[in-house]
This record gives sequence, C-alpha cells and structure tokens, in this order.
Amino acid sequence: MPRLGIDERSSGNVYFIYNDHGVGPRQSNWVDDVKLVQFLLNQARNSKSTYDELAIDGRCGSRTCGAILAFQNAGNVGYTSGFKANHDDGVVTATRLSSLGAHLRFATIYLLNLHFRAMLDTNPGRMQPRFPSGPVLALIRKAIFLRP
Repeated sequence: MPRLGIDERSSGNVYFIYNDHGVGPRQSNWVDDVKLVQFLLNQARNSKSTYDELAIDGRCGSRTCGAILAFQNAGNVGYTSGFKANHDDGVVTATRLSSLGAHLRFATIYLLNLHFRAMLDTNPGRMQPRFPSGPVLALIRKAIFLRP
C-alpha cells in the first residue's frame, strides 16, 4: 500500500506519497500502488504529454505502462551524449526512502510527486477531478493539507 513519507533534505519537511510495490511490466502491481501512479500521471499531464488521461482503476495495462514510459522519456529530453537523468524502463520502482538516499531525486515516483506539488502550488484549479478511492485518497488528502 502507498504511504506518506517526508523528504527532509529539501528546505523544510516536504511530504511525498511513495509506492511500496513496483508498478509496470513484470512488477507486482498492487491495486493501491497502481491507483496512486495513475492519479499522479494524470496530474502530471500537460499539452505536451504524449499519453491520454488514465482511468484510475488499479489495473496496470498497456495504457498505464505506456504513460509511465512516456513520462519517463519526457524527463530525459534535452540530455546529450547519451546521458539519461531518469530510468526509461516503464517501471515505477518500489520506493524505500532510506535505501535510495541521494538517488531518490531520479526515481519516477519522486518526479511524479514534484509535478503534483508544483501543480498544487501554481494552479490548484487544474487538479483533475478524479481521485482514487480508499486509502490512496486519504494519503493524497493528507499530502495536500500537510504541504508547507
């Protein structure tokens, strides 16, 4: 199940929602983790996105996997010499804040959270009206209300 974590390395405590299980091809794809990723991908969409809005149904099918890969590839645009800042494997890796350490900023779930927080800070009216049900919704609401 996704959980709320604190990134203490930034200025002040910043709350992020993390996935406990991998989402994508050949991952465990637990329903709540997939719902979280689908929600965050929908929030990160903009006019340049190459994927359509996803149903928040907890199923990791071809559209969800394609959206993950498109999001990851969009983050790598502009890098030269074959360097890639992000993994573009179509997988949102299970996140353990303590094990990732300084590499957390390259994790797909971290980047999805950054997009979500930026959207809340700059244009909260743009938030997509569809929310996942159950415990994932409670974590999202908590992250919104606890932001600095």
